Amino acid sequence: MSENTIHEITRNNTNRIFRAGSCDFVDRLSAPLYSWLKGVLMVCFLLSVSWNIRAHEGPPFPIIVDKSVGPCIVSVWTDPDVGESTFFVIINPQPGATIPIDLKIELGVQPTSGRLAEKLYPVQREDLRNQVQYKALILLDAQEMWRVRVVLTSTQGSGEASATVEATPPGYGRWDLLIYLLPFIAVALLWVRAVTRRRAIRRLHAADG
Repeated sequence: MSENTIHEITRNNTNRIFRAGSCDFVDRLSAPLYSWLKGVLMVCFLLSVSWNIRAHEGPPFPIIVDKSVGPCIVSVWTDPDVGESTFFVIINPQPGATIPIDLKIELGVQPTSGRLAEKLYPVQREDLRNQVQYKALILLDAQEMWRVRVVLTSTQGSGEASATVEATPPGYGRWDLLIYLLPFIAVALLWVRAVTRRRAIRRLHAADG
């Protein structure tokens, strides 16, 4: 047997051992890798959901708290997203008094830059047992500072209070879904790449066998 023939047999055997060992190594890794990928997918899902909630469904916060306005004590809470924003007006009577039955409430909003005139919005009373609360849906068309004015009018007296609030940035619209899916797509591509390599190693092993 020539020296070249010995080298060729040795090389072929070494390649077969390496490929078999690689395939066995991939087999041993497949279960842990699968579990790891499932964990990563779950983390990505929870992060994307929490991001979505924080960005678009944050809790309302107060911008006016227990302010004496005419015959009432007023608080205003809001979740000022760009677009349609929700405002809540909470009314309590002055000490020793009652809330006027003819009370009229309006909310006015205007950019602090003055680029738009103030617009007044009506409010609708909500059906709550232990609290007098009104709700209004107000359009904030841009991410900027807004002046919010609550106006109370009644036969027992009138008054107003104001505050400023910044409209939070809007989402990316139809791009939101793509942004949230990017981590899942990346992990899926890694999984496909691992599976493809595993199948290629198995084919080489089968061919050598």
